[in-house]
Amino acid sequence: MTTPTTAWRGQASLKCLARSEETVDCASFIFAAPEACSVDFLPGQFVCLGASIGGQLKMRAYSIASDVADRQHFRVAVRRVPGGLISNWLLDHVQPGVCVEALAPAGEFHLDPARHLAADAPRHIALFSAGCGITPMMSMTFWLLDKVPGAHIHFFHSARDEASLIFAGETSRLAREHANFHLYRFLSRPQRPQECFSRRVDSGAVCRLLPAGEAVEAYLCGPQAYMDQLGEALRAHGIPASSIHSESFFTPEVGEGQGAGCAEASTHAINLPDFGRELQITGEELLLDALEREGLPIIGACRSGVCGSCRCKVLDGQAQSSTSGPLSPADIEAGYVLACSTLAQGDLKLSLG
Repeated sequence: MTTPTTAWRGQASLKCLARSEETVDCASFIFAAPEACSVDFLPGQFVCLGASIGGQLKMRAYSIASDVADRQHFRVAVRRVPGGLISNWLLDHVQPGVCVEALAPAGEFHLDPARHLAADAPRHIALFSAGCGITPMMSMTFWLLDKVPGAHIHFFHSARDEASLIFAGETSRLAREHANFHLYRFLSRPQRPQECFSRRVDSGAVCRLLPAGEAVEAYLCGPQAYMDQLGEALRAHGIPASSIHSESFFTPEVGEGQGAGCAEASTHAINLPDFGRELQITGEELLLDALEREGLPIIGACRSGVCGSCRCKVLDGQAQSSTSGPLSPADIEAGYVLACSTLAQGDLKLSLG
């Protein structure tokens, strides 16, 4: 194998090396790093995977579920969802040997190695996940077990039943092999209640299972309602908001009184001089939706203002954004916006990329 010489950046075509069926509707995939490159990421970050569908490259974000120490491969888990364009395509088409398009690791949701290696770092780390939200928690767990062996990892995972557990064997093995890895499974419809908590995780469970009076750093990944409820429970337990970190991929609301059904039903012109094109957009339509509708080359991977793959530059006109995600202050000053979370407030001139 070619020895990696540089960190992977940008877009590449990656080969699938292995596939494992985790549940009836979820599979994990191992991909090789691009040739002569290494996969460098922080535990908790994601990659964007995609395919050409209808003649246009479509991408979605998937959290990495493997150890950061392995720089030549990475693993993701993908669950089938109704109407899931890329997730369902990956499950239907990708087997070992198949190549997919990918963007290098990114994302603001991750462990901060410097913080957790500091002498005064919290020795209790709580990882909360539901469904496929388990994926970034696996990467975090591997790093913590390797780099911070004195830390206590409180691993909370929620699912419907035993058959819905992703990485079930792997997490059970970690619990057997590491006394500081505390595994708590919450199943809403368990078949073997004696092996789990037969209910949803709630504030009572947080109070009973997390140590009182100890510094705790918490990471959450799952549906927004799940994270909102747990965030409230953690704060009530005495954990400051600055020690609670969350990740989700959902379409953000754009401004108070804005968004579908709320914005004015006006129509604006979007001019794209680089392509010699002009299109029409309503005041309630996100830039990303309009650009994709017209077949323009823009990637909407996370579709929630997290990954930055859909960034574009407003050359002229006014737009309103609900989030700036990974954009720097200099980017924002220069006119860059994220198309997935931006509405036009009048005619615009845009540059893509």
